[in-house]
Amino acid sequence: KSPLPTRDAAIDLGVSGPIAGFLVAIPVTAIGLKLSIVVPPSMVPQTEGGVYFGTNLLFELLTRAVLGIPEDYVIFLHPIAMAGWVGLLVTFLNLIPVAQLDGGHVLRAFISERAHRIVTYVTAFVLIGMSYLWSGWFIWGLLVLLIGSAGNPGALDEVSPISKKRITLAILAAIIFILTATPRPIWTT
Repeated sequence: KSPLPTRDAAIDLGVSGPIAGFLVAIPVTAIGLKLSIVVPPSMVPQTEGGVYFGTNLLFELLTRAVLGIPEDYVIFLHPIAMAGWVGLLVTFLNLIPVAQLDGGHVLRAFISERAHRIVTYVTAFVLIGMSYLWSGWFIWGLLVLLIGSAGNPGALDEVSPISKKRITLAILAAIIFILTATPRPIWTT
């Protein structure tokens, strides 16, 4: 609850949780994929009411590395794979660079409070616009508007330079954000 003393501390705060969650989600996802059932499309019953999980770059890479199957096959995810997928999704959502989310703390270390507020509001409206892909983005956009109104005051010391180690951690967080980005997380038929 106390203010962050330095921009390095803001980056540490912002990257620690997502990196830890990411490192746990990778093996959980890989184990779950190994336990999943893979079938050719011809063996999938043509029924209505299925639940489909969206994908991201990392999930695709893990699927190819662990299962090594042709693209047209259908994967019935094991519950452990679903848990890993959820872990990757939560990591992505937490790294959205807005307001008080972890990604917001990292971005705020690099830009002014005013610029951060603009990024937060623009992102909120982009998320609302993305609700045509997944209706949940509408809710996320509203939440970002709500928590964004409180702002992100940043560190007490915004003059001292950011260390190279923290810049590297911020780049790593951005790479994780890109790898876990899931534009359409879940849908049903």
